Amino acid sequence: MSEVTTYQYGYTSENSIALIWHIDDVKNALKDMQSRDWFKKKYGDSVKLTDEECMDILSDVKRGHDASLGVSWDTLEIYIDEFLMSEY
Repeated sequence: MSEVTTYQYGYTSENSIALIWHIDDVKNALKDMQSRDWFKKKYGDSVKLTDEECMDILSDVKRGHDASLGVSWDTLEIYIDEFLMSEY
């Protein structure tokens, strides 16, 4: 039997699932975005995100989460773009 993972509020891997997005996912989404012409024109080539900025983006994703739509790579890219527009 697998080890039981405890999430929060009584949720465990025995009674629920949890989908995890990591700061590395945000950095990988940014990397993909940086290869696109529109991104280069808008932000240039030197955009980097700190771990803290990545967590800020993930927090925004969580706050704006719509369960009927979910979270996807496109969602991350939208929130990265919004973050960068406010910063650059």
